[in-house]
Amino acid sequence: LYFIGIIYYIMTNAVIPITKAGEWRTVIDVIAVSTYVIAGLPLVWIALQELGLVNKGLDQMAKLKIHAICVALFLVFGHVAMISGMLDPAILGYQAPRSMEMNHEAPAEHAGHMK
Repeated sequence: LYFIGIIYYIMTNAVIPITKAGEWRTVIDVIAVSTYVIAGLPLVWIALQELGLVNKGLDQMAKLKIHAICVALFLVFGHVAMISGMLDPAILGYQAPRSMEMNHEAPAEHAGHMK
């Protein structure tokens, strides 16, 4: 059931603000975040089933089948989220905004004085 909280947190603190600000870098970001959120839904269904709130009329074997399907869906969506989250958005043409170049050299009076 804790995935309900995670889904809520991601939606309110990431998806909605990023969408409002138009800060999705490419479809890669959208796929990564949305599949992570979707991955939690089968786990929520399993919890609801275990609490007896859904699938009440099914026998034990049918419930086990649904449980296995939900675990498989979680694994598929979780892996898609993980893989797409590791992809570089530059693959699809994203270019980070250029920031001002900073001089990373140490000032002359401090050069060579490392503690």
